[in-house]
Amino acid sequence: MDVTDPANNVSKVVSGVASSGNNSLQVVFKWQDTGNWLRLTTFGATFRPNPAISYSLALKFDVLYTAGDDIAIALLTRDNGTAVPIGGNGGTTGAIEVIGATGFSSTTGPTGALVLSASPNWQTVVINIPAASVVAFTGNGVLDNTSGTLEALGIKRLGGVGPYELYFDNFAMVPEPGSLLALGSGLIGMSGLLLRRRR
Repeated sequence: MDVTDPANNVSKVVSGVASSGNNSLQVVFKWQDTGNWLRLTTFGATFRPNPAISYSLALKFDVLYTAGDDIAIALLTRDNGTAVPIGGNGGTTGAIEVIGATGFSSTTGPTGALVLSASPNWQTVVINIPAASVVAFTGNGVLDNTSGTLEALGIKRLGGVGPYELYFDNFAMVPEPGSLLALGSGLIGMSGLLLRRRR
């Protein structure tokens, strides 16, 4: 990951670009090596860090990705059985499982994950947690609880080094149980970019 250029190391809430409302999360990054992946974490976020999610629902969010090579996206969760309401701070403990991928390596990231292609329009991503495959990151590859913490989105490079610019908006558990996870309107913020790669 190119962390030397501030223009290629951005994760912030911006106004004026949104699927709905006024705000979204802008993420800009550039890879330096092949086989890399990005861990877009909720840890330490300014707005609602470590949001609790339900494993009986789907996670839905909107992405604006207008130019670049395909990328793959999977969900990383702390399988901790948190009892806080959806969207509340679910904590930073618990083994991490990868939802929506058929394989995972700490070097190359999620494999067999949802592929996102560039589009001039906002795209809706749905990860149907009850039906999705689960593989281990630090855990056992099984969701042992009925709830957990949205730890990160795992974004895998499938093409060139970039830079890549994405906007995220409207995170929600569906069907909506009355509590939304939403970026920009002050609920979730994924602050910080953390690349996991080892040689």
